[in-house]
Amino acid sequence: RAESSNLSPVPIAPSAMLPPVLRSDQDSSSSLNADEPVDETDRIRFGFRISGSNAVKVHKVRTCRVLEGKTLSKVMVYESTALCQLCN
Repeated sequence: RAESSNLSPVPIAPSAMLPPVLRSDQDSSSSLNADEPVDETDRIRFGFRISGSNAVKVHKVRTCRVLEGKTLSKVMVYESTALCQLCN
């Protein structure tokens, strides 16, 4: 039986590069207050997306009503990122 030797392994990103998973109901004393980012650049550069979802919208505020009770991932926000209209 002939096997193809042209296949190369697909690199897997190390877990250190994955975004942190956050709960929308986390105690605010253990994390940043979602309504008041540390500075203006943090507000522009980071947002929250529902983990494991195909949703492409990014929320700027972790307390957005759409995110209640959901597991979240912190993601980078770029100029072309689709933002939630409720918390934007």
